[in-house]
Amino acid sequence: MSRASKVFFTTAVGFMGATIWGVHWLQQRESDAMYLGVIRDEERVREKALKKVQQPAVVLDDECATCVISPPPQLLEAQSAEQRARERQARLDEYEAQKGLARRLVKEQGGPAVPGVAGAAGERLV
Repeated sequence: MSRASKVFFTTAVGFMGATIWGVHWLQQRESDAMYLGVIRDEERVREKALKKVQQPAVVLDDECATCVISPPPQLLEAQSAEQRARERQARLDEYEAQKGLARRLVKEQGGPAVPGVAGAAGERLV
């Protein structure tokens, strides 16, 4: 083997080794940086939990239509499963009553069909 080919081969092997070492070094730096991000995030979450102020108690305004239809989540969480089931059933009954009213009005007035409401013969009006 000639001297030039030996020098070229040695240079290529050295360059390949340096490239592999460089890639591993960069991967290690990125991994360390990502881990530090996780540590900072955990610290931020911990500090946020320490600074969290107590929310005032939720008050349901009986005159507020929105609160009656959809109470705040804090009140729902404080309810038992039976209370939530009764409220869901009451909303479903109201929904069915409204659909029945829409069907009756369409039938009485003969006006345009209401989308998603079944007609008098049970067919779907579109």
